[in-house]
Amino acid sequence: MVLKKLKQKIFGVKLAPNEIRDYLASDKFQPVFFLSTGRCGTQWFTELLQTDKKLDVHHSSHPELYEQSLLAYQLFKNDKFSDPDVRNLLSEIVYSARQDLMAETASKKHRFVETNNRITFFTPVLAELFPHAKFVHLYRDPAGFVKSGMNRDWYNDSRYDFARPFPVTEPEQSQWTDWSRVAKISWLWRETNQLIDSHLSELPSERYRRFNFSNLSTDAVRELLQWLEIEINPNTISAQLDKKVNAQKKGDFPSYSEWPESDRTPFLSQCGDYATYLGFDYKP
Repeated sequence: MVLKKLKQKIFGVKLAPNEIRDYLASDKFQPVFFLSTGRCGTQWFTELLQTDKKLDVHHSSHPELYEQSLLAYQLFKNDKFSDPDVRNLLSEIVYSARQDLMAETASKKHRFVETNNRITFFTPVLAELFPHAKFVHLYRDPAGFVKSGMNRDWYNDSRYDFARPFPVTEPEQSQWTDWSRVAKISWLWRETNQLIDSHLSELPSERYRRFNFSNLSTDAVRELLQWLEIEINPNTISAQLDKKVNAQKKGDFPSYSEWPESDRTPFLSQCGDYATYLGFDYKP
């Protein structure tokens, strides 16, 4: 028995199948989930956090939960989350998708971190399944997000449009086909970030933090990592600041200062107020 405990202390925890669920719900398992729209610094944080060899950091997790993420969004917007059977079903979807990765993390005595934005709409069930998890709401300036989405052809038969959210309630559902792509991507930024806010408001404040990637600095990152109880050398953080990670290289959609009124108007209509709430100021 003493030898078994010593091996676990050195090498991690080897869990039997019937022990995994209880272990992942215990205070021995303290994962970190980055919640976001995507295209807002998740890859940048992934590369930074991967420098800490005590972390298992997952950005493109498998399975990706593309359509399942969309399903979670639709169920929440249609007020189905209050149904215990629906909530349990979503819990089992996300648990079955991640239990092997998490058990492997435990076996290596590492800490699990996921930056994949597909987990965002599962936030309520993640919080219940893993009561000692911490959440980071990662966001960026909406105009930059729209520029990136336009240059990636979102809502124009792009590769992942099959799993991209769209309105499922009125009056937005009926208006959707008449909206420009700028309006649709602006809606996506607001809808996703507001939903994250809604989910996190149900949790104790000590379980989550917001991080504005548009105001990236060594001090801001150090403060976030300190709250997460992750130690990374400040020199490593500073070096990472100089890197343009996963920057958009294709497309010619311009920055906000060059947008015509026909793009600014739907942008401000969709996310102007919420952008102001998060500290972004845009002129009409």
